[in-house]
Amino acid sequence: MTVVAVDPLGVFSAPQAFAIEVGGDTSPPVVTVTPAPTFLVVGETSTIAVRVSDDAATTVESATISNGSTGTTPLTLVSTGTETYRALYTASTQGAFEITVVAIDGAGNRGTGKSLVRVPVAGDGIPPVAALCRAFVA
Repeated sequence: MTVVAVDPLGVFSAPQAFAIEVGGDTSPPVVTVTPAPTFLVVGETSTIAVRVSDDAATTVESATISNGSTGTTPLTLVSTGTETYRALYTASTQGAFEITVVAIDGAGNRGTGKSLVRVPVAGDGIPPVAALCRAFVA
């Protein structure tokens, strides 16, 4: 863009060139997924808190929980306030389950948040043992 000023007497200034950039929203929403508790036994329930933040209005596009052997299951999110949601997951089988939530803003930017819920093998009540040894110096 080039601008020229004119004073009250009709005298023109030298032209001044300016570049104007018009950009859109390119920042995706930030999605935080927090299950509590993260370790369950079969039959226990985890409350999954989800927070979506962005500089514009957002919509949760999908919320799922999956593990390699049982496939992907949709989670039902309930709004608990501005940009916050909650879902419940009751463990029905053992394994590691990945929770994935995808949100989209008005400009079409997608943000993804992930977390894990683990359901250990039943009967494995033995904690791991770590042994510390002195370093051998020759």
